Formats: sequence, C-alpha cells, structure tokens
Amino acid sequence: MTWLATVVAVISILLGVPIGIGVGRARWSSVAGRANLVVRPEMPPAALIGVSVGALVVALLVSVWPNHRARRLQPARV
Repeated sequence: MTWLATVVAVISILLGVPIGIGVGRARWSSVAGRANLVVRPEMPPAALIGVSVGALVVALLVSVWPNHRARRLQPARV
C-alpha cells in the first residue's frame, strides 16, 4: 500500500505541477491583461518543492491505515 501511494503521488506531482503552472500562468495573464495589471507571475522553487513534499507526505500518511488493515488480514480466512 505504501508503494502504491508513493507511485500515485509522484506521478501526480510530475504531471500536476507543470500543468498547474501552465494553466495558472495562462489564466493569470488573461485576468491581469484585462485589468491592466502587470503580467509577471512567479513561482518560487521553494514553494514548488514544499508543495511536492507535502503532497507526498499526505499520501503516505493516508496510506498508513489501509496498510495496517491489509497486514492484519489472513489470506486463508479471506
């Protein structure tokens, strides 16, 4: 269960962060352009790393209970 949660979180981070940055910049440029604001979106690398690590930690914490339950099952009885 832990490996599954890790793989899903890593794939989600690898796909979600670049897509989120691209969509976010496009939307902000659209809104800022209409409002005559400066169009200069920036994303600090520390924030990206923090969000990525946080997502991984949350995925691992969420997998603890199902992992515990799966380890307690006895295949012969199931």
